[in-house]
Amino acid sequence: SYVMLGSINALPPWFVVIVVMRDIFIVLGFGIIYYLTEEKLEARPTYIGKSSTLLQLITLAVALATLHEPLIPRFILEGLILVTAAATMLSGLQYLYRGFVWLQNQPPENSSNR
Repeated sequence: SYVMLGSINALPPWFVVIVVMRDIFIVLGFGIIYYLTEEKLEARPTYIGKSSTLLQLITLAVALATLHEPLIPRFILEGLILVTAAATMLSGLQYLYRGFVWLQNQPPENSSNR
């Protein structure tokens, strides 16, 4: 939905990149951790992550409503975009931090066991 709304200029391209790239980085992060440790990291959503997802859904709904009913003030959508972008980046940084902490807390690998 975000990519499509970005392609018709209903949402700014920079915002679409932030939303899509956060999800790609999270999936890549899990893949890299699994590759490095051969362990599955327990995926636990955070409050910020859940809030970010809620804001993304609300922003999506308002963007669609704005396309249908142009009488909705543009500043409402623009404000939502800014708040959602900030929450999305913050949640992405939080997941990155949690991944690094998890990796740092792993016991050193004993090379004689291989």
